[in-house]
Amino acid sequence: MVEHVRRRRLGALPLLLAVVAVTLVAWLAAPVSALAKSYEIPHVDIDATLQPDGTLVVTEDRTFSFDGSFNGVYWRLPAGDYEGRSVDPQVESVGVVSPSGQLQSFSEGYSGATGTYELDPEGTYTEVKLYNPADDEDVTYRIVYRLPGLASAWADTGELYWKFVSDGWDETSQDVTCTVHLPVPAGQSVEPEGNVRAWGHGTLDGSVSFGGDDVVFSVPAVGGDDFAEARITFPVSWLSSVTPSSTPRMDSILSEEQRWADEANRRREMARVVYGGTGVAVVTAGAASVAVPLWVLSRYRKRHRPVFQDEYFRDVPSDDHPAVLGALLNDGDATSEGFTATLMHASDAGAVDLNLVEVPKKGILGRPREDYQLVKNPRRADDLSDPVDRAFMTCIFDDVAPLVKGYEPPADGRVALDFSRLKKVAKKHPEEFVEAYEGWSSAVEGACTARGFLTGESTGAGFCVLCIVLSGIALVLGFVALLAFEAPLPAFLTLLLPVAGIVASLVVVGRLKAYSAEAVELRAKLEALRRWLKDFTRLEEAVPTDVVLWNRLLVMAVVLGVADEVIEQLRVAVPEILDDPGFMPTYIWWSAHGSMGSPASVFGDAAASSYQASTAAVAASSTSSGGGGGGGFSGGGGGGFGGGGGGGAF
Repeated sequence: MVEHVRRRRLGALPLLLAVVAVTLVAWLAAPVSALAKSYEIPHVDIDATLQPDGTLVVTEDRTFSFDGSFNGVYWRLPAGDYEGRSVDPQVESVGVVSPSGQLQSFSEGYSGATGTYELDPEGTYTEVKLYNPADDEDVTYRIVYRLPGLASAWADTGELYWKFVSDGWDETSQDVTCTVHLPVPAGQSVEPEGNVRAWGHGTLDGSVSFGGDDVVFSVPAVGGDDFAEARITFPVSWLSSVTPSSTPRMDSILSEEQRWADEANRRREMARVVYGGTGVAVVTAGAASVAVPLWVLSRYRKRHRPVFQDEYFRDVPSDDHPAVLGALLNDGDATSEGFTATLMHASDAGAVDLNLVEVPKKGILGRPREDYQLVKNPRRADDLSDPVDRAFMTCIFDDVAPLVKGYEPPADGRVALDFSRLKKVAKKHPEEFVEAYEGWSSAVEGACTARGFLTGESTGAGFCVLCIVLSGIALVLGFVALLAFEAPLPAFLTLLLPVAGIVASLVVVGRLKAYSAEAVELRAKLEALRRWLKDFTRLEEAVPTDVVLWNRLLVMAVVLGVADEVIEQLRVAVPEILDDPGFMPTYIWWSAHGSMGSPASVFGDAAASSYQASTAAVAASSTSSGGGGGGGFSGGGGGGFGGGGGGGAF
């Protein structure tokens, strides 16, 4: 049977079609996307040795993970003036590091040949371009260069202030480690927060540690627009080949670093508060969003508990039209079963006759075929008083039948419509067919409204809607916060609570209907009637033999979707009912003729396919540390040499 679809619901179809269209476009674009190349930098290892003359010798290994074909990579090594000194990078060697750790050196050349590199001074930086084709593989490149005179010799301290990852890389540098070897004279050693202090600047998740006479900086990730910076102070005497300045600097360095460390710690504390608060908020909102709908549903069930609690009911519970009772069970919406039941109801009143006709053959090889035909009985049709029956007659005989090709209104008013014509009308006149059907369904739903089955009383759905909104906000804010603070994967599992809350609220809202007290009782009795119609021959009780009662019950069985089961039980238990002339106006609809099937099933199938085709056609047409003894990085700094550099792949 056809699913009933209201015209007002067709407005959702463009959105559905849009989603389908976007999905299709994404699917079609997949091959194109697959051709797009990309790369990551999953690991960076930097080894820097500071010499007594202030020169920093840097060996940098960068691993590039290529997805697609690339010709090579490039570095931009910062150059320029720093603290009154000119610092120009001097490239010593370039190459590729094999998995075993062996270096395959490149030669300087400007032909673009594989295994060569180019040097291109650009004023504020020197570009080093390495030619080495790579395709869907991981390659580790090494560059060794010198930064002469980088370290400063102040009156009271030596200082190395250097961005070991500059702020111009095309992609994020991940898993960065920088080890700085200080020029410790023989017989001396590094004393953290004593003769040597170190600070890291940049992202707050970086760390500084001491290892023997080395200082180690570690950063999980440095974004393309970010930097990672090292600042180290040590005895100026270690720069034995440099003449110290007369200007002291240690006090200002300590003051700056303490200020930046305090600010970084405040930010960390705020992050912890926000992180913890977000977790509490997400869990609280999620738990409430699960509990509240369950409470609302429990309260709703108590308020809408029917007085009638028997398992079975043995009669039609009210004098309402069968289609109206069917709509009551369907939350106020007319059903296709109700459409068929209305036909039987009108036929029982004599307003519709059922004929078996022979359809002429088509073509030379065609054969005549049989079909069912509805014929309007004008006199009896005029006597119909129920608006649902009258709307059905209008739908079939006034709206649909005239759309049949070659239709001519009969002089006697006995309009006829073959079942097979329904599909043709729906295909050629989809909008008119939908409008005709919905004229009937509107009458059914209007009758439900007039009976007051659905009231405007509060069901608690507002609480569920509020839970959906709050859970949505908690879900978005929680996800953003967890992502921003790089929370571990298990922390993201807390987001399942608000998701569960949203689902629970949506499910509960769909079940909350403001039924009147009478509607609650009728629904309980209709469900009990459905159970009785399925079980009446197995209850060890006398089966009713009242033909008038069975006429009413069979029509209701159609509405309740158990007509076939009822007929089968009657054939076994009380076959005489089926032979009673008084039962024939109703039973005839379930009497199959030859291989055609019963009129009710044929009509239902025809109406189903016709309505589905029509609604599909209509929908388609409408779519348009302060002390320097190690610890975490601070967010200050930025004054060290090495800005404006970077690199990438090509």
